[in-house]
This record gives sequence, structure tokens and C-alpha cells, in this order.
Amino acid sequence: MHDYQHSVVSLALCYQDEIVMGIVYNPFHEEIFSAIKGKGSFLNGQPIKVSKAEKLSDTIIGLGTGKRELADENFARFRRVFGACQDVRRIGSAALELAYTACGRQDGYFEIYLNPWDYAAGMLLVQEAGGIVTDFAGNPLNPREGGSVVGTNGNIHGELLKLL
Repeated sequence: MHDYQHSVVSLALCYQDEIVMGIVYNPFHEEIFSAIKGKGSFLNGQPIKVSKAEKLSDTIIGLGTGKRELADENFARFRRVFGACQDVRRIGSAALELAYTACGRQDGYFEIYLNPWDYAAGMLLVQEAGGIVTDFAGNPLNPREGGSVVGTNGNIHGELLKLL
């Protein structure tokens, strides 16, 4: 629709409540992001790492808009984050937002009330690239349950959580 080329195929393998493999494929840009637990994250076979940004004021943060009925709550968050970072982006795919965080194209990402299939592969990509993914309270995510997701390079995680 509208020739917006940011749709992906996202697959994750969960074993005993742990994500052990994740793949995010963007066919429009011929990019395959992949990760295996303990082996790192890759973009088209080349290793990737999260950004090195240390202050939220120097970052680009991706965001998801969530459900329309939560717009007021979301926009309040967006205003706080937008006021604290360099800029914000919205792609429209949680998996791709997390993949972009994993490879350093952006420094973090957040969205409320996602299904696990929306974030599972991207979560492993960020973790294996050296970043952190939690819920809005800073707790680990359960790959079998949905929830609010924050993924960052790790350096700015606490600072971003305070705004959410």
C-alpha cells in the first residue's frame, strides 16, 4: 500500500521459553537479519552491533504507535521521548525496528502491547548485537506472552525507560 517498502517476514524459534534463533527478512531491500543464541547477529552474513551512543540526547529512537484507542497515552510518551532525543522514526514493523536497532541504524525502539510474534526475532537480534530488550518496567520479556517492548543499545536503556 502506498509503495511503502518496509514490510518484513519475521521468524523466531523458541525452545524451552527461550528464543534461540531469529530471522527478519526485508524483501524490498534484500536484507536478511539473522541471529543464533550465543553466536551473534548478522546482516546478509556480516556481523552487526548496536550503536555506541551514550546519551539519549544523541540518539534516534524508533517508535510504534500501537492501537488507536491508546493514542493519548502513546502521544504523551512520544512527546517526552522526542523532547529528549535527537529525532524519532516510525517504520511500522516492530521486527524491522528492532533489526535496525541491532545494526545501529537507530539507537532504540519502543512500542506498547505487542504480540510475541511481532518482537521475538528482533529481540534476539538486538541481544546478540550487544543491546538490551525489556518491558517498560525493565523486566525481561516472556517470548510466549505479548507486552510492551523497549530495545536499545544498552547504554541509553535506563534513560529511555524513565520517559516511558
